[in-house]
Amino acid sequence: MKKFNRYEFAEQAILMFLAALAIITGLVMLNTPDFVLLNSHTYEYLSLLIPIESWAWLFILNGLLYVTAMLINDELKVKFALFLIAGVVGAIIWFLFATAGFEALRASTSYARSYVIGVFNLLTAFVGGVELWRSSLKNM
Repeated sequence: MKKFNRYEFAEQAILMFLAALAIITGLVMLNTPDFVLLNSHTYEYLSLLIPIESWAWLFILNGLLYVTAMLINDELKVKFALFLIAGVVGAIIWFLFATAGFEALRASTSYARSYVIGVFNLLTAFVGGVELWRSSLKNM
């Protein structure tokens, strides 16, 4: 029987959290009625960059990258490359989402959590990049 590894458990828990949050956010964006989109300043700012449906698919793609990284156990280089890609993509979309929310509301702190989620995505990208770099140094 394999010994319980708390670091692997924490890694899987963080990836599961980030994946679920991204996929749920994307699905909510896809299923949001048009009248909400038309009256929401946050969505208005986001749609100035790209359409809301594209934002939704970016969130879903980010979540699926995390799910794929969770399922890979044998190919560590691929897993860490997915950490890096998903972390960078996630950080960008969550920071843009939070910035649009702050710009729209100006006095609310409800979008601060999106910045925190963006930081978690950056940390995931950092860990993936460092581990990928370490494994490439070992092979040299």
